This record gives sequence, structure tokens and C-alpha cells, in this order.
Amino acid sequence: AAREGAASGGQGPEGEGDQSQASEAPHVLNLGDTASIKRVLDDSLVEEVMERGVEEDIAWSNVKIAGGLLAIAVALLAQFWPAKFPDNREVLLACLAAYVAINTGLYLLLVYVEGDTILFTRSGGPGGVGMAISTRMERFGTEFELEVAPLTGRWRTAAKQTKTAKYAVTRWFDEDGFLDEKRFFSDVDKVLPEGLHAKDDADQDADQDSKKSK
Repeated sequence: AAREGAASGGQGPEGEGDQSQASEAPHVLNLGDTASIKRVLDDSLVEEVMERGVEEDIAWSNVKIAGGLLAIAVALLAQFWPAKFPDNREVLLACLAAYVAINTGLYLLLVYVEGDTILFTRSGGPGGVGMAISTRMERFGTEFELEVAPLTGRWRTAAKQTKTAKYAVTRWFDEDGFLDEKRFFSDVDKVLPEGLHAKDDADQDADQDSKKSK
């Protein structure tokens, strides 16, 4: 019976289990598409860190949303100001200057604050501070770079004390494009601080008991 199952391509209970696990793993259709590979790795990394009970820091996301809404408000003000041109020239110039200033600020935020960061956390770092997790991968490269830095100061920006590691993505994907999540997260844990490491069952039970007691 075992041979029959093997000959039929693993259609026995064990074969079906292996196939279901493979189908549930993140998948890249084209292993030559580095953008898709990075997207799969980034999404898997963020999802795994969030599942470990770490809260995302959305402060800078809120700043971007507020800036976008303010830019829209300025554009609407310029469009529907009751006076007509040229009587509204001063208002148009002021709105134009404000619109340029807002978008310049958002661009500087994207370049100098966010950069390659895919996730800000409110905790998980040394002493309970938040962390900035960044990833990089060249367009036609095969190496995935992971960088972790603690957040410092009232502006929640990444500190200079970072921990970085580079890995070849070929060690995480099989020939069919399926991600080996266990191996991937094992390598990731070598870079993440202890506060962001995966917890064993005993630690998870303890956390649940503490939450219930509260």
C-alpha cells in the first residue's frame, strides 16, 4: 500500500499532508522576479512579527495620512475659492506654496524617515523600545538584506545602532517557488532582538494567563 501511494505521486495521507502544507506556503510564480520575491519575504516577515504579539507603530503612517488630507484641502480651497482670477491670485499663490511645501515634507519623510523600513513596532527592542525593520534587495540581485534598529527619541526615528545580515534567497525558496518559512524565520531570528523572537508554547500560555488575569 505504501508503494502504491508513492507510485501514485504521494496520494496517501502523508502525501496529501505534504501537498497541503506546500500549497499554503507563500509562493513566487517567477523566481527571476526579484520584486515579487522581496514582496513575499516582506509580507511573510511582517505577518510573522505581528503574530508574535508586537504592536505596530503607526505614528508616521498617521502623519502621511494627515499630510495627504491637508494637501487635498489646500487644492480644494484653491479650486472653490469664491473670487475669480485675477482677484484670487494671492490665494492661488498661497495654496500653491502650501501644496508644494506639504508634498516636499511628505517626500522627505518617505526618504529620510521611512526609507526601506517595512515595519515600525512599539516594543520588542532592548529595554522595551520600539524597532524599525528594514529590508533591501537589488533589482537583479539574489541577496536579501535585513536590518533592525531600535527607535529613539520623541520622533520615533531609527537609531544608528543597527544589526544587519544578508542571505541568498535561494536558501529559502525551492525550485517550484515555495518559501521555506521555517528556515526563513530561523535566519530572521538571528537578526531580530530577543523581544521579537518566537515564543514557545509555555511562554504563550503564560501570556494568555496574564491577559486573562488583567
